Amino acid sequence: MAVQRPTRPHVLIVGAGPGGLVLAQCLRKQGISYEIFDRDANSSVRPQGWSLGLHSHLDELESSIPDDLSDMREATHHLTPLRLNTQLALYYNHGSTRIGVQDTPEHPCLRVHRARFRQWLCTNIPVQWDKKLTKVVDRDENGKVELGFDDGTKARGDIVVGADGVSSVVREYLLRIPNEKILKVVPTASIVGRVTVAGKAFERQLSLGHSSYLVPVGDLWFFNGLLEVTEVNGEWHGTYVWNYFWFVKDMEEKRYWEHEASPSRRLQNVLENMEHVDEKFTEIVRLTGENGIRNESLVLREAEIEELPQDKNVTLLGDAAHAMTPFAGEGGAHSIRDALNLAKALSQVDLSSSTHTIEAVLGPYQTEMLERGLEGLRRSRDAPTQNKQTKPFVWGQFASEMPDEDVKLDDVKP
Repeated sequence: MAVQRPTRPHVLIVGAGPGGLVLAQCLRKQGISYEIFDRDANSSVRPQGWSLGLHSHLDELESSIPDDLSDMREATHHLTPLRLNTQLALYYNHGSTRIGVQDTPEHPCLRVHRARFRQWLCTNIPVQWDKKLTKVVDRDENGKVELGFDDGTKARGDIVVGADGVSSVVREYLLRIPNEKILKVVPTASIVGRVTVAGKAFERQLSLGHSSYLVPVGDLWFFNGLLEVTEVNGEWHGTYVWNYFWFVKDMEEKRYWEHEASPSRRLQNVLENMEHVDEKFTEIVRLTGENGIRNESLVLREAEIEELPQDKNVTLLGDAAHAMTPFAGEGGAHSIRDALNLAKALSQVDLSSSTHTIEAVLGPYQTEMLERGLEGLRRSRDAPTQNKQTKPFVWGQFASEMPDEDVKLDDVKP
């Protein structure tokens, strides 16, 4: 008796970041078989960075994943358990003009804690951790693509999805070009601080922006974002990560600030350059002190890819396809949109059909994804300049005027 060949593809996902995990959850709901691999030893070994802004795809995301996941907002919102909505404020004219975007019924948006979001997306997903991809082998006579990992193991499937981030191994295979030739380093330098505040100081930061706020300082930018809220002995604390960044013309300047400037010099530089800004914006810097100045900096890279091969049974999503700067806060949102669109495309694949082939469905997905990604990349690159001249477009909506606030913890705590 002949063995009937499956009509639905087996998908190999490389990378268990937000995009790869959303794709895995969507495939799980559709009953499409998959395997997902990640180079990390586990889900929490690597710091997950700043919070992530989600917006126009929220309803579709919740409807596309299985019902056995907990409520997304309760599980991932970075302001939990405080009763405050997601909000980004932008301050112009030395801080006298306040505009921004926030979560409303008309324009829902959600700033999620990256680590919590990743853990939530891992629900009932059998991620194969500590799998460092070393090679991708072209499909064989049966249409199968093979992955090889540094531990000597292999995996075979009908489709490979590279969701493996900025330094994507899958992208190198597809384009046959080393990453160092694909990625363009954006010439910026930055100073980063991290501090936890409580009481009145926490209230003042929440009043400036529930989730985050941005202040242009001449040709420089100061961004402060709430990472998480914690409760210690009945007192509520907010942990903030701020970033002061600027464009550089000389890479020696970049190297100096990133590798040689002392914490005290970094702190002094921020305070000196912000001396004409209202001191309410420098309070978080002063509270940080030298001990909170991080020995790190943003290393920003872009990948402008206009075309991908459509005959490899291999595709990309997220930063692997369109790595972009964080200036518009859109990189994560594009990754989620890619995953949702790719899941829809893969649901149409019929391995027994001559019209619903893998190439037929991946082609339109890649065309739309690359065009949208390039537009987002360029908009993000231009955001520091454009946002000073025009009405900023952030998190899927135009920023609008916001009245000043005076947040009291007693009014918003659970």
